[in-house]
Amino acid sequence: MGIALTGVFLAGALLIEARLALGPAGGAAERDPAAQEREPADPAPEHRGARTDSLAVPPAVPGAAGERDEQPADPDSLYEMGGIQVRRHRDAEAVVTFARLAAEHPGHELADDALWQAAKAAERGGDYTRARDLFGQLVEEHPHSPMRDQANWSAAFMLYCAKRYRESLYLFQKVGVKASEPHLVDQSFFWAGKSAMHLGLEPEAAVLFQAAADNFPRSYYSARAVSMGYRGSKGRRHG
Repeated sequence: MGIALTGVFLAGALLIEARLALGPAGGAAERDPAAQEREPADPAPEHRGARTDSLAVPPAVPGAAGERDEQPADPDSLYEMGGIQVRRHRDAEAVVTFARLAAEHPGHELADDALWQAAKAAERGGDYTRARDLFGQLVEEHPHSPMRDQANWSAAFMLYCAKRYRESLYLFQKVGVKASEPHLVDQSFFWAGKSAMHLGLEPEAAVLFQAAADNFPRSYYSARAVSMGYRGSKGRRHG
């Protein structure tokens, strides 16, 4: 994003924090309540299939771990058991299994993957606090993971789903400034804008939506921002 833009948004974050201390401007009504517009957990089309193959739940194996009463201890069997639990829609159990893998085998090549799977299982179960904590754990314990930025964005999205808009606004902006993947930058600023709208911070939301639109047409969310009336960096509108 460049040093100048980074400075602008960090300064903007401080301004927003100051305004939040005084409460939403004028008590503005929320424009798009989460209850009416809850989006899929994997909202941007470009994300589907973007993660490594290891993230896919493995196929069932006859007699594999999870088919027996005893609990396996090795990471591969734990991962396999977690996958079986997911396929059987036992997400609460899958959270425990994948989290156990990460806790007992933190240096294993599947540890970050297991935290991702645990977080997604918690998200599917509507436990946004647990999901946020697990995404955050992935970011903290595996700073070099290829899933780090997506996990950080997902932690912000869990805050948004829990209607904790002040926190989601801050974290979405942080991801937008630091993410290395261009589509995540646009996506983060777009959802920061949505968080700001929920807080009645319409001028700040406009700046954030414009930040996403500036990169049109490189991503789904830059196109969404342009479709809302914001202009791309070359003055183009979508459609």
